[in-house]
Amino acid sequence: QVAACRHLATAARVKYPVVCSGVFDSRHFAAGHLTAKEIFMKPALLASTLDELIQETKKGHVSWQIELQSTDGLSDSIKQRVTEDDKEWIVDECFISFYCKFRGKDHLMITYEHIRRYGDQVRSDNLIFMPPLSVRYFDVGILSPYIVDANAVLLDKFHQLWLLVLDSYKKKDGHVSMKLFDPYD
Repeated sequence: QVAACRHLATAARVKYPVVCSGVFDSRHFAAGHLTAKEIFMKPALLASTLDELIQETKKGHVSWQIELQSTDGLSDSIKQRVTEDDKEWIVDECFISFYCKFRGKDHLMITYEHIRRYGDQVRSDNLIFMPPLSVRYFDVGILSPYIVDANAVLLDKFHQLWLLVLDSYKKKDGHVSMKLFDPYD
């Protein structure tokens, strides 16, 4: 699942989602239903923090706890389906929780990718959340108050971080621990 997860592969402009009953509905993705007061962290501050985290991770100064839940490796027969443009799309979802302690502060960031496939067509939407440590749920509805107003630059930085921690995990250098969760448990 780890290698197959196409997490943050698409750098798309993200606006505020409408979250109804914890179900992600991409048609309402850019509807603008959240206000600026509900955004936990501004993108520029998070981008500069990610730059520092990436550099310090490369130096081996940051240890990460990663939690991953993805439907990517599962059979299409058990995956959720949505209808868009009069086509039935197969849905993959990928949540990744990034946790580290950096400069004496806890950093918890959760990313979500909603991927729809129809034949060789692929559509993807991405969300970034910065919840308090007590909110480590892989549920868009629960995480929605902690959304970050993400742009393509910020999504790319998360993708860089993901590739970096994945490489560190594969090398077994001791700086990354990873837990995989079954999305249907």
